[in-house]
Amino acid sequence: MRDRRFDHIGIGIAVGFLFPVICYGIILALIELLDRMDIIEYFNPRTAHLLALCTAIIPFQWFKRRRYDQSMRGMIFPIMLYAAYWLWTYRHLLSF
Repeated sequence: MRDRRFDHIGIGIAVGFLFPVICYGIILALIELLDRMDIIEYFNPRTAHLLALCTAIIPFQWFKRRRYDQSMRGMIFPIMLYAAYWLWTYRHLLSF
């Protein structure tokens, strides 16, 4: 029998909100490090936000492999909110 303690919608919501935020901090730290080493001169913050949003795929796939359907369902809400925030913030740069 599988351990289902992580198969809860609340776990998915928490992971969906926290994981991209933590990864965004890591991405910013890496960008700062690469800037200090003069490897890159400029990195668009829009790209950093989008990369952080895409990191949500990692725990989503982890939940999928273990068939934690409720956790996957919970992750959809924060991902959609972050995606809507990204679209709203950079709507003037998009050509729709």
